[in-house]
Amino acid sequence: MQAVDTTIPAHTLNDFLQDSDFRFRNETTGNLNTFQFGSVKTQAIAVARKSMALGTVAVFSATKTGDQGVAGLADELLRQLRSNVPLPRPLDSVTDRARLDSVGDYLTREYGPNWVGTASLTAGVVVHHGDIPQETREAVEELLSDGVVRMVLCTGTLAEGVNLPIRTLVLYAVQRRSRTGRPIPMLARDIRNLVGRAGRAGSSTKGLVICANPNQWSAVRPVAIGQPGEDVHGALRSLVQALQNSIQTGTRLTTELLEGAAALFPLTDGIDSTLIELLHDELGDEEFRQAAAALARNTFAAQQLDQRGQTLLSTVFAMRATRLSDLRTRGRMPWIRETGARARLVDSVVTDLVPALDSWDTIESPVDESLLDAVLAWAYRQPDFQADLREAFPAEEQVPPLNLPDRASLRDIVALWINGTSFQDIASQTSRSVDEILRIYGKLVSYSLATLVEQAVAVLQRHLADTDVVIADAVAMLPEYLRFGVSTPAARALMASGLRHRRAAVLLGGHSAMVDIQNVLREPRDIARGVIEVETGWTETLGRFVYDRTRQDLGESSAGPGGPEGSGPDDPDRDDPDPYGPNRSTEAAGFGEEPGQGGKDATAEVSDDPARTGEAEEADGWSDFYFDATELAVIDNVRSLAGDILDSADAARVVRELLELELDDRSIASVLADLGDVVVKSVSAAPTDFPLVESGTVHEYDYGMRLDEVAVTFDAVLSVGLPSTLIPQVGDTLGGFVDYNDGERASIELAARLLCTAQVRVEFEGAEIVEVAISLSDE
Repeated sequence: MQAVDTTIPAHTLNDFLQDSDFRFRNETTGNLNTFQFGSVKTQAIAVARKSMALGTVAVFSATKTGDQGVAGLADELLRQLRSNVPLPRPLDSVTDRARLDSVGDYLTREYGPNWVGTASLTAGVVVHHGDIPQETREAVEELLSDGVVRMVLCTGTLAEGVNLPIRTLVLYAVQRRSRTGRPIPMLARDIRNLVGRAGRAGSSTKGLVICANPNQWSAVRPVAIGQPGEDVHGALRSLVQALQNSIQTGTRLTTELLEGAAALFPLTDGIDSTLIELLHDELGDEEFRQAAAALARNTFAAQQLDQRGQTLLSTVFAMRATRLSDLRTRGRMPWIRETGARARLVDSVVTDLVPALDSWDTIESPVDESLLDAVLAWAYRQPDFQADLREAFPAEEQVPPLNLPDRASLRDIVALWINGTSFQDIASQTSRSVDEILRIYGKLVSYSLATLVEQAVAVLQRHLADTDVVIADAVAMLPEYLRFGVSTPAARALMASGLRHRRAAVLLGGHSAMVDIQNVLREPRDIARGVIEVETGWTETLGRFVYDRTRQDLGESSAGPGGPEGSGPDDPDRDDPDPYGPNRSTEAAGFGEEPGQGGKDATAEVSDDPARTGEAEEADGWSDFYFDATELAVIDNVRSLAGDILDSADAARVVRELLELELDDRSIASVLADLGDVVVKSVSAAPTDFPLVESGTVHEYDYGMRLDEVAVTFDAVLSVGLPSTLIPQVGDTLGGFVDYNDGERASIELAARLLCTAQVRVEFEGAEIVEVAISLSDE
């Protein structure tokens, strides 16, 4: 077999940079000056600028912030641009200044004009690294992929699954430094993956990679000459060897060590995940231990370890089997399986987190100070979170003896984030730089804390359910509030439905239309679409970039992407057009009535227009509904029975069932047995001699309200499918008229009264639809 040549032609680019590239004339004095170009960073940026003639250029650093990171590269670029050195200016290569300005306005609103990412984009250069939120990374990636800008300063995040048209890759730093200052070089296989970004298929057949740092050529050279990378060892083997070395220095192997040393968590969690799949009720504790030890001996890692390492691995497997057996004995194994929580966290949630609050069922807001204090106090006890705290916060803020930052500092940042505060305002209110806030957000808030809280809340729910306590929605949804950075149920629902921009979700989710009684059974997404289409001023409020993308996310309409502009959504003097949809009517029967009486006189006919009777194209898995006057009367009566609490998006399922009324044989078998398929042709309000809402049972409690049952009566026209031979019998018995007959199958239209019984449980701002049954009324 012929060997594959993996070498990459490597050359030294003599005189690629010359002294004349750094000579510039001082605009004030007129003197000819030379820009100091002795540093590697200065040369790396200069090389990138000169390479733009070939196409898009990426300058890589292994670190995000600091003088040696991406932020330092951006500062150097801006410094060069201010000096007017005669090198190509990135802004001159921008192909669409309007798009650049639009994204620049978005960055200014979110991060401020002085953030290095904003300033760089204004100069025609993208900044991209892992601490920047996903919505922003996507925004700048589009500028690169569409060829609007031709330079990016980035870390390895740009090499992880992002296919961008990079022609030249400038390697500035392929090593990062630990907190102690020790340099840590990148692995050859990671450098090889990074180098593969230059000249991607579909954009260019060739790419140029320039190592601008001669001091780090030793790390790049093996890739350039095609040497094999580092030996691949399983993570399990590496962890066992590290543990073995620690034990040899006097460390005792205990369950406390496996669950208390953050460095061992990948070992502990990985083994636990494997053993949980193995554990079943019929397997005894000792059998389980033996099976675990046998499994350890058959792992790939065991084949690579020496005898002592194999024995240690089997011991660890057996210890974790004992631990899981104990959790099974105490009835907590189902919690782990149902929630996906780490086994090592379960006891900590019960013993440390549960007692931290007196009432987990009365919290009304995700930014409740007592809630955040309780959750953070528990998180601060977790060794892996402690390690992340030390990485995220500056060393001077870490307080002995554990060297952790003050908990109140993190709580304030978390509260501001959940409240929807922009990054520039969080930085301002906490007296930090935007880059510091981004580091805390990227390392802690959006990942480490959100992951911990998600597991903790799941276990908390499961534990308290055994004592008949249902935790508050603000607690149950805390992981999503953390992940999305919003504080209202509507904003959370908008982000979960695919809205990309947090600012839009915060403002639309906090709009008064979201809690309007007439919108109680509408999806937040539909309400937001109506608001942003009808109200003026949203372009100015959100900025053109976020406005256009939000319109795309919510779904375009005939109003067009530009939308109306004018006074703005927060202007108290503006005319208030109806944001609730094109078919709303404030004069529908029952709107001005007392709760419980609103539908008594509702006799409006149902329109034949599909858009008014609830039939519409499918959009994102739900039908796009517009309600007519009769249907609105039904909604308002159901709403009034709920005591103005039924405002969750989940409650929309009630009206979906009421309006669609797709009956099957089972639901009416006792009345129309063997008559074939039944569909509802139309629905109208009940007669005026009794209320539209026939009954409802509401229970009040100190902590909220529960709506047990709502019964609604309709007059309807049914289309009943049946064999043609049964038409005379059915016609004589039930009346109606034949609307189809082919000699074998026929359908007959019948007038009927339908009773819909909806079993609904409502607590706080949430609703759970337990059951909806539709049958023929006894009348």
